[in-house]
Amino acid sequence: MTTAPPQAAKSPPAWKTFLTSEHVEVTLRITFAMLICYSVSFVGAPVGLNANIQLLLPIIGPFVILLMPTLMFAYGGIILPMAVLFMMAYFFTTLLLMAAVSGGDAGFCGLMAVFLLWMSFLRWEKATGPGTSILIISVLFVSILVFPNYKVVQNGFDVVVKLGEGPDDPVASTLLPRNTIPEYLSNYFSQTIVDNLSGADAGEFLEIQSSTSDLSGLVVEHLGTIEDTNYATFHVPGGMWMVQAIWTATGVNNPLALFYNLFIFWGWLFFSLAIVYFIPPFRTLRFALSKGMIPSALNDASTLIELHSNQISKEKGDENGGDEDTTKKKGQLKGSLVRHTNVLFGGNLAKLTAFEPRLSTVGSSLPVCTWFRLKGVSDAALKCVLVAIGIEELVHENDGPELIELTKIHVEATKSLKSCALALQTGKTSFINEEGLEKDSSSDPFRMKVHTKAVVDSTKSYVMAMDGKTSENDSHSFFSKKTWMEVKLSMLPFYVVFTAYPLGMLNVVRMLCRKGYWSSLKVTQNGELNKLMWCIKYTAGFVILLVMSLYWDHYNENFHVSTTLPKESYGAVLSSLNSGWAMIAYCFATTQSTEGSVKKGILRGLGTVFGGFFGWLALLACEDSRFEAGFNPYGLVAWMTITTAGATFSATNRGFFARLGLSGDYSFGPIYFIITEIIVVMYCYLFFGPEGRNDVAINRIVANLVGIAVGILMAIVPPGVWGGDPSHCREIADKIEGNSSEYLDILLKSQGITDASELEKISKELLKKKDLDLAAGIRLHGLAKDVYDDASRFLAAPFLKTDGGLTLELALISRDVYVSSYLGVLAARIVSNPNFRRVALEDETVRSSIVSYKQMFQNRQSHESSPAKNTPQSLVSDLEGGDGDEMTEAKLLVELFLRLSKMIQQRVQSHHRALDQIKWGYTFSSKPKENDEVEAAM
Repeated sequence: MTTAPPQAAKSPPAWKTFLTSEHVEVTLRITFAMLICYSVSFVGAPVGLNANIQLLLPIIGPFVILLMPTLMFAYGGIILPMAVLFMMAYFFTTLLLMAAVSGGDAGFCGLMAVFLLWMSFLRWEKATGPGTSILIISVLFVSILVFPNYKVVQNGFDVVVKLGEGPDDPVASTLLPRNTIPEYLSNYFSQTIVDNLSGADAGEFLEIQSSTSDLSGLVVEHLGTIEDTNYATFHVPGGMWMVQAIWTATGVNNPLALFYNLFIFWGWLFFSLAIVYFIPPFRTLRFALSKGMIPSALNDASTLIELHSNQISKEKGDENGGDEDTTKKKGQLKGSLVRHTNVLFGGNLAKLTAFEPRLSTVGSSLPVCTWFRLKGVSDAALKCVLVAIGIEELVHENDGPELIELTKIHVEATKSLKSCALALQTGKTSFINEEGLEKDSSSDPFRMKVHTKAVVDSTKSYVMAMDGKTSENDSHSFFSKKTWMEVKLSMLPFYVVFTAYPLGMLNVVRMLCRKGYWSSLKVTQNGELNKLMWCIKYTAGFVILLVMSLYWDHYNENFHVSTTLPKESYGAVLSSLNSGWAMIAYCFATTQSTEGSVKKGILRGLGTVFGGFFGWLALLACEDSRFEAGFNPYGLVAWMTITTAGATFSATNRGFFARLGLSGDYSFGPIYFIITEIIVVMYCYLFFGPEGRNDVAINRIVANLVGIAVGILMAIVPPGVWGGDPSHCREIADKIEGNSSEYLDILLKSQGITDASELEKISKELLKKKDLDLAAGIRLHGLAKDVYDDASRFLAAPFLKTDGGLTLELALISRDVYVSSYLGVLAARIVSNPNFRRVALEDETVRSSIVSYKQMFQNRQSHESSPAKNTPQSLVSDLEGGDGDEMTEAKLLVELFLRLSKMIQQRVQSHHRALDQIKWGYTFSSKPKENDEVEAAM
């Protein structure tokens, strides 16, 4: 009897795979949030929105929704900083309006320049850039585009009122443009004027007596009665009373009540954002980190250690040791581990999980801080990852048995690492295997088992915390000191994000006031100099546009395109709006790099043109005289939702990266398509009506293109920050060289010190310096990668390409930033131990080698001898001394120290040679390296 072969499991249908993919889910979440945002904006007054908020919400809302990750931490982490940003925007808007009143146009322009320069320092940093962008757009939107803007606050406004009984007269409507903010303002205050100034003669200045009006106590001028009508015009002066009113006025329909209506805006914005995160199933960073990223890092580190041990083991023979497949796989694993180090460094991702609720344990357990424990797992895993990279780099197949024995110690630890990965993935501590960790490993200078034990302990702590326990024998109460500490730890990240932007702004002031900052700018290759020049240029471009709008009369009067709207009534309004939108377009067409600014400008230009056209199509298709605004709001909401879904889908990354943000390559096009489309639609729906459809669409496109053109022009005018310039990487290489020289110098200077406490102090200072140097190196690498990624966007463009060789160098130098930090760790261990110092500093051969490496780092000289991994000689057999375990460990440690010094020196020189070959600039055309090319070089 024959048995039928088992059938392979059927793969799900293509449509099901598509609908359940992550980028489709992200698109649906964002689209549904947009639908809520659009619906609320079109409803308006019934849900507490006046015209200004109706205009602001569908612009800021989609902008924020599209920029944020769709993992749940983003919502918890955005509420406080976003609220702080809007309060700061309100505060700066008030200062700008006060400057406009007291200092005129010059005062407004000067303070705006200071504000933009100040904010540009924050916008340069990738971490704070999006938030600062929201702050800038809010300030510009309120102070320049909507009421009360600086011109109205300076000059006041006219009110047209109907005097006595009589028919409405269309002649009076020619005084103010229909359906615009001036008329909106006039309508709101007309009854107050009528109640207080009825019967006043033309030219009189009369005081408003009504105590309930925002105009109370103002002296209003009666300009006169419109000929042959029962309508009169009055001029309400501007001034500080209007600035005060935006804080004190109340009422949804009151155009002065900005502060009052800001809270309504916040409520609807945060509600719209919540839709993205609270639609089941919930997607959390905690899940991705604890069940994906950290276990993957532990497994990759274990696999690399095992592969390396097998490859170099003499028991395996030379044939296996030279296996090409193993070497290739090791290169891939090292590339993966370098990415893991960037993910895990500082526990930054683990900290973000503080903003994610643990719904499964709410109400069923005592308060337990999970983010702090997850950070402990992340930090411990990072140390194991670095050891895996270090042992592969420094111990080679032709080494003696003492060094190769280290790899066997590390292999014993991999069992525990893999078991911790399984425990994290399953949430069960029973899988953790601690076998072998108790064995003596004092001869291991890498302290692998010590780091593995930390992984084991922190994994146990985290898994138990996820069950609502702080330990296996948890007995504390709700009111105990332990509970209070858990609560304080849980709230700490909220305090950090709440104060991040104010402290960031204060740090900018402190930095600029520090004498050392300005002296450091004398160095040619300096990231701070690049930042300063970029900030000055960024501010200068905006000031040029602002000065044109303030002092160039021809620009003010003619910066518009009129097709259907009467120029005499709407020309000034359109010109004013266009100048404001040109400034905003300039601000958001500018990025850190020259290449990125040009490419983003092109993408934004394309998004603007298509967005304006689709907005015009929406208004044409949904025009309906049965509705008061002249358009069918239901049709507009449906149109906007459908086009938003398409644009979002096209801009969404694939796989897990879809949850972290839109495509870094071309997403600016779809983003500004959505924003421009809703701007065109809302301006016509709220203010200009069906007759303004053509003018609004054309003028939005023209104004944005002007701002974009100025942004591109400022980007290409020297000096510029080029993302393809190898000097950003060269600065990191110089830092590695300088830091290494300082570690060696501190070690050499410790030779004459005999006081144990002083040596311990030096050791701790070395470790502290190592942490600071590593953080600074990672920051420099982050900035170099940011400007490179910015320059590399829009790969389809046939110009301003980046050299693929720089992609490779960025990956390699990232590895070396971490590897070089271990030199400080080894130096600290040598300083703190008498046996280690004796081997390193009292043996003349070893000491002279250290001095030689120090001089090479200082003088940037090439090392003549063969590469470290081909050096068969071992210091263990050369140095004289005892044969005890501690002396063996000392010899191993010193040998690894010298090998590491040699390797760093050679790699730095290799970086400099490679960077000298990098091509960049206007005429260069190439493409980035593929991932497999980068991994092969590892």
